[in-house]
Amino acid sequence: MPRRLIALHLLAAALLIAGANFAACGDEPAAAKTMSDCEYARTLDRTMRAFSAALGRLYDRDLEATSQETGRLFDQVDADTGRLIAELQGLNLDREMDRVNRLYLGALQEFRRRVPLMRAAATTGDTDETGNQLFEAGDALTSTTDTIARDLPQAARRLRRCR
Repeated sequence: MPRRLIALHLLAAALLIAGANFAACGDEPAAAKTMSDCEYARTLDRTMRAFSAALGRLYDRDLEATSQETGRLFDQVDADTGRLIAELQGLNLDREMDRVNRLYLGALQEFRRRVPLMRAAATTGDTDETGNQLFEAGDALTSTTDTIARDLPQAARRLRRCR
């Protein structure tokens, strides 16, 4: 159980960092073809909030639920994550923001890749393995935010202006 709490805390921290760095900005007109920085910041913020809600459902799940109920929950989180990925994939961004977007897409895709592993562990009652998978997914999100701050400081500054 402590690993599960550590995993949740890591994920929550990563999402808070992402939200702080890319918080929604005021109403600005959209670029004709390419999404503006602030439009992208709002989209990314909305995406991370939706992802956080999906993770919350995993964390709040009833540990006494049947394997069928648990499986349905993981299936729903998988579908929700797939929709978020599709939304981010469909964005028209400038080159620098596209690099940011690809990093977040990679983290979400890595999480989605782990969903079947988490589902299998959770449906058999292996909370340690479920926690390990959540922990590793949290590392991927934290790493993504750190990578953007370190390797794409100009993009991070552009997005922070949208607060």
